[in-house]
Amino acid sequence: TAGLGQGKGYQEMSSKLKGKIREVSEDDGKGDGEDLEGDWQEYMDVRWSLNHVKLLYMVSKYAVPAKTVEEEESWIRSVPLLVMIYEGIVAGVLDFDYAPQSVLVTQDGGSKRCFMNITQEGKSAIDDLREKKLLNGLKLSSEDFQPITAYQISAAGLEFLAQTPPKLKKDVDGFVFGPKPFQDKLLHVTLKREADEEQDDAQHFYLTAEGGYERRSEITDIEDVSYVSSPYLPLLVRKSEKPMTSNAHRAGEAASGESNIKDELNEAIHLAHVSLL
Repeated sequence: TAGLGQGKGYQEMSSKLKGKIREVSEDDGKGDGEDLEGDWQEYMDVRWSLNHVKLLYMVSKYAVPAKTVEEEESWIRSVPLLVMIYEGIVAGVLDFDYAPQSVLVTQDGGSKRCFMNITQEGKSAIDDLREKKLLNGLKLSSEDFQPITAYQISAAGLEFLAQTPPKLKKDVDGFVFGPKPFQDKLLHVTLKREADEEQDDAQHFYLTAEGGYERRSEITDIEDVSYVSSPYLPLLVRKSEKPMTSNAHRAGEAASGESNIKDELNEAIHLAHVSLL
């Protein structure tokens, strides 16, 4: 009888343990967004998205206001901030799209343009945080009189971050700090003008950390997408009805081509003031 009782108790305990394991497994299967969503996102009559909060926390690692007169405050300029946002996107932490854009970059008193993978959604999120005064802004001028904007988290932003989940902060720490053995060293963005295969004075951004860590960011590597297109002009603007060249038979070549895009992008076509001929 004692043996049967022990067996029954063991079965009940085993059943409860399996239930706990099942609950943990189901929780692990949920997306990070579902786990992090909550009432804590409400602040200043706005429900902030996870991307907004991650971006705000990332800025707080680089730029904070002084709490006393003796303390020094720090700022992060817009270009290094855009580089770190890109790193967060390719790391899968920030859910923004990006596209190549010509950007004027200043170094050592001289400005030069280069193409960078810039996120318009990320820039819009920065503006949202600025509008609600969770970020401070500072307008500067370079030696060659080019405008520069720098950012830092505000006191209100720090107050908001105090109620954010540790898991969210841990995700951001994963790409703003270096890999092992530099996991406690913050990454900083530096610009180097050096020769590469295409030009003699190419501009590349590097992520560096104390202790000697250095890695080149791929924000200046413009991604390629395979596509096939055909020319088209309406009959109204053509001199003859001769059919135009069609490359429809080559569409399969685009499917067999390679793409080096590192992010899952969303495509959309926006039409305005369309006239039919």
